[in-house]
Amino acid sequence: KQKMSPSFLQLETNDGELHTVDSVLVKEMGTICKMLMLECSGTTEVIPLPRIDSRTLKLILKWCKSMNRCTNNTDATVRLNILKDLIQRAGGDDDVLFQLINAANYLQMERLLDTGTQLVANIIQSYNSVEELRVRFGIDSD
Repeated sequence: KQKMSPSFLQLETNDGELHTVDSVLVKEMGTICKMLMLECSGTTEVIPLPRIDSRTLKLILKWCKSMNRCTNNTDATVRLNILKDLIQRAGGDDDVLFQLINAANYLQMERLLDTGTQLVANIIQSYNSVEELRVRFGIDSD
């Protein structure tokens, strides 16, 4: 029997905020898709996201909207530019990037995880010394 998912889902972030989300947007979120597949029918229950705050979820939803406009073959450079733009609009700090990477890992969002880690790799490659990297990421010297 084909299971119907509801057209909107309620996601609750770790700061207690409820987000009503179009189910089309969660197709990128492997964790939630698996939860919905385990349900006997469409759920109207709130889905808790204990590892994600509201700010991060809002960025993830913007990412999902952007990915819905893209194809699976969308160039990695295009995805990197979309992610850079999202981070820039959110303040541009590394904390935003790392929160997105952690959330992408938790939600099993492969394209966001790949793009986020590629962005970190690009940042690392852009520096000429270990000392510059330590300063950039706030890492104490040994």
